[in-house]
Amino acid sequence: MTRETAAGSHNMPKVLVVDDRPENLVAMKNVLSGMDLVVVTAISGIEALSLILSHEFAVVLLDIQMPEMDGFEAATLIRGNEDTQNLPIIFVTAASEDEACFSAAYETGAVDYLTKPINPDIVRAKVRIFVELYDKNRALEATARELKVTIDALERSNQEFSAFAHTAAHDLKAPVRHIGNFIQFFLEDEGKEISHSGRSQLETVQRATDRLTNMIDNLLDYARVDTSTREFETVDLGSVVGHVVSDLEAVIEEAHARVEIGDLPTISGDESQLYQLFLNLLANSVKFRRKGVDPIIKLTGKAVSDPPDVDENHVPMFRICVEDNGIGFDQAYIDKVFQPFKRLTTKAKFEGSGIGMATAQKIVARHHGSITAKGVSDQGSTFIVTLPAIGTVKNATSRRA
Repeated sequence: MTRETAAGSHNMPKVLVVDDRPENLVAMKNVLSGMDLVVVTAISGIEALSLILSHEFAVVLLDIQMPEMDGFEAATLIRGNEDTQNLPIIFVTAASEDEACFSAAYETGAVDYLTKPINPDIVRAKVRIFVELYDKNRALEATARELKVTIDALERSNQEFSAFAHTAAHDLKAPVRHIGNFIQFFLEDEGKEISHSGRSQLETVQRATDRLTNMIDNLLDYARVDTSTREFETVDLGSVVGHVVSDLEAVIEEAHARVEIGDLPTISGDESQLYQLFLNLLANSVKFRRKGVDPIIKLTGKAVSDPPDVDENHVPMFRICVEDNGIGFDQAYIDKVFQPFKRLTTKAKFEGSGIGMATAQKIVARHHGSITAKGVSDQGSTFIVTLPAIGTVKNATSRRA
C-alpha cells in the first residue's frame, strides 16, 4: 500500500487506485497530486477488497483487466457488502474495449468510467466531484449526529421536567387538600360563631384552594402525557366522546347547552388520554360561552386522504372538528392558544389554569396527529384535530342536557 502524505492527511478524504501495473499507479498518483486528498494504491482486486474493509474511501478508480480477480469481480464483491455497497466506483478501461464492456461496467455498479490513455484534466474533474460529495455527506452525517445528541438531550430534559412537575404537583396537592378540608370543617363546625365578614374571607380562601387544586390536577395531566407508558389499543372515539358528554352532563345542563356528535372513527391510541383530549375541548366550549346565548357544540368527523392529511406511511387521516358558538377569539392570537399558561381571557371572566389546550396538543402529538383552531371574536371557535384513522366510523348521536 502506498499513500500520499501531508500534514493533517488523516482528516483528508481517501481515494483508492487499483491497477496491477505499478507504472499506472505512479501515473495516477501524479495526476491526483496537489489535490486535498490521500491516494491509496492497491496492485490487485484482492488487496483492494482488504483495504476497502479497513478504510473509508470517497471513490475507487478500478482497473478492469487484472489477473486473479478482474475489476468486474471486485466491483461485484464491493457491491455485495452492506458496508461498501454505496462506495462510488469509476472503472478504468482500455480505449479498445467494446460497448458490451461498458455495459457490464454499469451493471456491476460503476458510476462512471475512464479510458486509457487517461486525460489528467478529466480524471481530476471526476475525482473532485466524488470527493466533494463525500465531504458533503460527512458534513451531513456530523450534523445529524450533533442533532441527535441535541434531541436526546432535549428528550431527557423534557422527561426530567415532566417527572419534576408530576412530583411537585403531587406533593403540593396533599397540603392544599388539607387546607381546603380544614376550612370546610371549620365553616361547618364553627360557622355560627364566625362573623359575616370572617365567613366571607374563609369562603374566599376556600375558592382559592379549589382553584389551586384544579391547577395542580391540570399540571398532573400535562405531565402524565409524556410519562405515560400505556400501549396503544383500538379505541372507538364515538364511545370516548359519549363518556365525556355523560360525565359533563351536570355542566352541560347548567349551561343549557346542546352537544351534537357526528360520525367518529376507530383509531389506535391511549384511551385515557383521548378521553382527556375531548374532555378539555368540550369543557372549554361549554365554559367559554357568550352571556345570554345557549351554547351549541357540534362535533363532526371527516375522513381525508389528500396531502397534507396523509402521514409519511400513507395512512389516511381523520379530521375531527369541535365547533361552538361561544366567545371565540381573535385569530391573530392563534399562536398563544396552545401555549402553557397563556390566556386569551382574564381570570375575572373565566376560571382556568391556562394549560388545558397545551395538554390537548401534547396528547394529539403523542398520537401522531395535529391540532389547530379557528376563531372569530363573539361568534365562536372551531378546534380541528387530525388523527390517523383505522376501522369504520360509528356512533352518530345528538345530545342535549
